[in-house]
Amino acid sequence: DFQFQVIDVLANVLDDVSKYKNFLDAFKRLNLELENLKAQKAESLKELDYNSFLLQELEAISLQPGDLETLEEEYETLNNIEEINEHLTVAHQLLSDEQTGVLNVLTQLKSHAQKLAAFSGKYQELFERIASTSIELDDLYSEVEAFVEALEANPNRLEEVSAKLEVLNNLLKKHSVGTIEELIEIREALKTSVSFTENLDETIALKEREITEMANQLDSIAGVIHKKRTDAIPGLVSALKNLLETLGMPQSQFKIEVVLSEDYYVNG
Repeated sequence: DFQFQVIDVLANVLDDVSKYKNFLDAFKRLNLELENLKAQKAESLKELDYNSFLLQELEAISLQPGDLETLEEEYETLNNIEEINEHLTVAHQLLSDEQTGVLNVLTQLKSHAQKLAAFSGKYQELFERIASTSIELDDLYSEVEAFVEALEANPNRLEEVSAKLEVLNNLLKKHSVGTIEELIEIREALKTSVSFTENLDETIALKEREITEMANQLDSIAGVIHKKRTDAIPGLVSALKNLLETLGMPQSQFKIEVVLSEDYYVNG
């Protein structure tokens, strides 16, 4: 190292050597990254087929947040449609019966309360409360009527919903989670993993191109350093001979060579 330091000072290549060392550090880092990528590829390829299969399963069912709750509610409605229809029909009759229906009774009650309000202001609040209740019951009747009209048995849809629920519950069990949102997270993670693995060859090729470019820069700066060192050696040899002659050793011989190597060393 000391010999190189002497030559480098005479050759005026200290800045070039510093630049070379920076390139060499980057070159080593890129090679380490390449090794890691290749190791990742080898490991990822082992799981690619299985992860792709899991991803296809999750994508096939088109998961959306809230799907499970929506399907379970629809299933309960379709699977119990006769009982639901029975209760809605009774509710509709209780509200609308011409003789004993709540709406008819409340209409009569409101009429009497309105007449009471005409006699004294203290009955006005009673009338207003009954009138408000009447409005609310009218809305309630309209809603019940809409439910009755919308209710329709659909065996095909029931079978479809039942099948989808079975698939969803199997997937929840398979992935050991309890919600659709968690399944969606798993799907997105699998998508990222599969995409990463499938694109590894391209990533590796890009890293290899970076390494080639860095090697070219190293070769270029190393060539500059080598030439400057080679050019400086004759002057160094001459100076050493003169020094030895003054010390009484005129027959001394020196030979200094800087040999090119295919390997990259820390000093160039």
